[in-house]
Amino acid sequence: MKKVCILLFSLIVISCKNKPDQKLKNDIKKEVVSSSEKALKIDTIGISGNDVKSNYIVASLLKNTVNKDSTETVQYNLDFYVNKEKITSESFTINDYVKDSEWIANYGFSPDDDSSVSPFIQLDFGFQASGFLQKQYLYFLNKKEIQLIHEWESSNDAGWGNWTEFLNVNPKKVTQSFYFRNISFMPKNDDDSNIGIASYSDSTKIYFENNHWKKQLLTPKDKIYRKKEITWDDFYPKQ
Repeated sequence: MKKVCILLFSLIVISCKNKPDQKLKNDIKKEVVSSSEKALKIDTIGISGNDVKSNYIVASLLKNTVNKDSTETVQYNLDFYVNKEKITSESFTINDYVKDSEWIANYGFSPDDDSSVSPFIQLDFGFQASGFLQKQYLYFLNKKEIQLIHEWESSNDAGWGNWTEFLNVNPKKVTQSFYFRNISFMPKNDDDSNIGIASYSDSTKIYFENNHWKKQLLTPKDKIYRKKEITWDDFYPKQ
């Protein structure tokens, strides 16, 4: 009888050792379900100027709300990866969402920079076609910290439109002072597509202080400080 009891006890011990931890199993299942339920849509954004297989941004659409006026508001979470390692995350809300909008990302201050070592990342979100409004964001990514330096809106229809221009910038320099200004270039009238009116506003200095980027507005906010009539060829001189 004693031998039988010992044998039964041994079988119980072996059975317990082989049985997975039910609590851990349930926690894992819960984690997987909750994270998949959060994201309505997931996009992987390759960052230009670097190996898109190693450096990219994962954009997760968390919420899409239709407002009373039929406009849509979306909430996104962005995960930034460098060398396939998640560095940091950023969440924000976008109003006036346009269907089929897409993300575009590049290092530096414009797609022309194509700088693979820049700590600056510019994001563009919108329907990628002429005349549509684009929402743009300039981020500073340093080690495991990220800061949104500036956000703005732009539109461009065959060269006419509104946008933000960055000046005195070096995409490879980490702690620099630089400037931006808002530009509007619109046709003077519908009869002559070669003459336009260029307007400039919100000249702003960006500087690095106490490990943080700060802004200093140099001209009255939302006020045009310079306007001039200019030909298309002079505004867009041939290189």
